[in-house]
Amino acid sequence: MIVPEPKDLVKDELFLSWFYQTSDSVFICRNTDKEILLTAYNQPAEKWVAEFFMHGKNGFVCKENEFERTCKNAFKTLKKVSFSFSLEDKGILTVSCSPVYVEEIKEWVVLIVGKNKQNLIGSYNASLLTYLSNTEDAVLVRDVNGTITFVNIAFTDMFGWKSEEVLGKKVFEINILPVSLIEESSRINEMSLRGSSYSHITTQRLRRGGELFDVSITYSYVTDVDGEIVGSLSVFRDMSEQKKIESLLRESEERYRKLVDLCPLPIFVHQEGTVQYVNHAALTLMGTDDESKLIGKSIYSFANMEHHAEIKKRSTDVHQEPVQGKSEYTIKTLDQQYKIIEAMVTSISIRDNKVNLVLLNDVTEKKRQEEALRESEKRYRLIADNSYDLISIIDRNGVGKYISPSHERLLGYKESELIGDTATLRIHPNDRDHTYETFQRVLETKEQQRMEYRMYRKDGSIIWIESILRMFDEGEQSDILIESRDITERKENEKMIRRLDKLSVVGQLAAGVAHEIRNPLTSIKGFLQLYQEQNVEKKDNHYWEIIFSELNRIEEIINEFMVLRPI
Repeated sequence: MIVPEPKDLVKDELFLSWFYQTSDSVFICRNTDKEILLTAYNQPAEKWVAEFFMHGKNGFVCKENEFERTCKNAFKTLKKVSFSFSLEDKGILTVSCSPVYVEEIKEWVVLIVGKNKQNLIGSYNASLLTYLSNTEDAVLVRDVNGTITFVNIAFTDMFGWKSEEVLGKKVFEINILPVSLIEESSRINEMSLRGSSYSHITTQRLRRGGELFDVSITYSYVTDVDGEIVGSLSVFRDMSEQKKIESLLRESEERYRKLVDLCPLPIFVHQEGTVQYVNHAALTLMGTDDESKLIGKSIYSFANMEHHAEIKKRSTDVHQEPVQGKSEYTIKTLDQQYKIIEAMVTSISIRDNKVNLVLLNDVTEKKRQEEALRESEKRYRLIADNSYDLISIIDRNGVGKYISPSHERLLGYKESELIGDTATLRIHPNDRDHTYETFQRVLETKEQQRMEYRMYRKDGSIIWIESILRMFDEGEQSDILIESRDITERKENEKMIRRLDKLSVVGQLAAGVAHEIRNPLTSIKGFLQLYQEQNVEKKDNHYWEIIFSELNRIEEIINEFMVLRPI
């Protein structure tokens, strides 16, 4: 009877080694639509083939008997089934029928193992064979005498020994055990052969080149179909990388612990409301240097009752939303002070336990300053709102941000008409360049500047304005404070004074001229009077009257000019 080799189906060295070496009868069957088809069998199974299979169209198929029904049941349920056959001339065959998924052909097959008590691996069930073939852990199987019967590919990768180099040898012969651990390993293996199992024992082994590395070993025993222990199984997991990671984590944890301890902000760690850790800054905040007064205490005992519900809600919500926003609470410290704190909570894991880390910030002084600032702002705003002078705040683009009510009284514009707008169009065209240059000078030099300019009122009339510009910082940006007043009357007075100054100059000039004329005029009048007295003729009286009348008129005019003389 000729059927395919199992290596055409399965490439796993461990399975093939067992298939050819075991003294048990092994069949591999596939399930077609209507029949069970024999795929492969080993040498011990040859004597049983004719009893269970016959030649068919597609190869050797299972006869219609209990063997076929059991195989179909295993395919249907995908569970292991055990049964026995008694044949007069061949004796009793006890078999286990196990469904196994073969990755190479992407198909389930049935592995049928006929019991032979002399064979170690004859009792392997399908799930164990699949595990040995696919696991990334190194696997080593020994018989009851301690002889290595199987190693998988992962064993070769981990230790550097190939299967043909170790099969048939003792463990201590291949130098994978440190001398100090040979006795311990032998003792554990003996206990496994007595029915004990050990999981994840952390120890050390040697690679082929002599390199010592950390491993986790699981020891178990192997039984046959009757449940008798026929060997031991050791599963090795390389822990070298994990040990390095654990070491790095410990170092990292220590660094972060120091970082948290030195953090200037208070930090509390609590689990379900019970304080687990506080840093030095938290001790200072709470008015103590003894952490035992805080560790193990309820966080609710420090917060005002009105905050308890919110704290509880945030402590629960943080496990669904890892980072919560800031909240403000009032707490009572151990030295009986009330403080206002900002709290931000986040969820972290410490040794697989979910805890809440709370970062605090004492804002008591900040709140006091903010309150003082509000009061100061309130007072200054009261002054600004009731000042007759114009007070305004504009940004770097000249857009109004605050306008005092006095603008409406003086200019006729409401506050809402000026906020968000620039004053450019309200400034007289002839003064716009001058005011723009002054504004730019303030921005560039940050020094106080003064300017005078004309501005249109809402009714179209023009008034003179004097403004003092100062730059100040408000938050993250710089604004300009402008204090202005109406100087229209002052400008009119200055204009009148300039006019009077001009008249004064004219009067001074006229008085000087009059003085210079009056002196010679007095001499002329005197000599004419003497001449008249010496030449008295009635016919000339009329002319003398005209002469002296005009001289008197000249004197009156000169005297009027003399009145304009500065005192």
